Amino acid sequence: MNTHISLRSLLLALPLALLCGCGFDIGDESEQLTLSLLYGDNTREALPQIRAVFSLPVIDSSVSFTINPPVPFIAHPRNASDTFEIQFSQFLTPKTDYTVCATESVRSTSGLLSTTNNRCETFTTPDYTLEQEPNNSAALADTFTDLVFGTFWSSGDTDFFSITIPDSSALVLTAVDQVVGLSIFDTAGTVLSNQFPLLAGVLTSPPFPPRKKIVIKLFALSRSTGSGFYRLERQSL
Repeated sequence: MNTHISLRSLLLALPLALLCGCGFDIGDESEQLTLSLLYGDNTREALPQIRAVFSLPVIDSSVSFTINPPVPFIAHPRNASDTFEIQFSQFLTPKTDYTVCATESVRSTSGLLSTTNNRCETFTTPDYTLEQEPNNSAALADTFTDLVFGTFWSSGDTDFFSITIPDSSALVLTAVDQVVGLSIFDTAGTVLSNQFPLLAGVLTSPPFPPRKKIVIKLFALSRSTGSGFYRLERQSL
């Protein structure tokens, strides 16, 4: 009789136990699909190198991202099945928080879904200056402190910038899609340096002693079909 009651009780309890998982090993529930961001060496760039890395291998076709504030980008899967490289096609606003989110459709190869609480990561852009049009004359020159990013929209485009040199420094211009020239003046209009052409690469000016202010003229001698982006940085010597 006691044996019969015990067996009957077990049979009645089994469906409930299966529903709630009570007393049964239903696998490792701590494993979740999460997202993190990795950064390249160019942490002071207006077009930063960012990789979105999932905690588990994912199905590439299920992956898509949103970025807020909105900015144009493309996400490419890397060789690793858990990593995507995010490439921006527009300069990011300095000193701004950007949030990268994987959409809820993301699935790992083991079938786990992304959840609302662990699919977003935020990064903050550093302090730099973006070119503001119009700046095609010395009177309209954009002022920057150490680092400025700009765009040559066509051959013949001219941009002016001004900067105060606090210590012995050089100016480093990087341009990848155009042939450019660089002229530097003092506030009286005296030419301090003329350098051109720069054939898609890096140009470093002669060193400058500390001075109150200089004016920089950049001009595109020719432009390819690329982005037209350039960066100009003051480097202390």
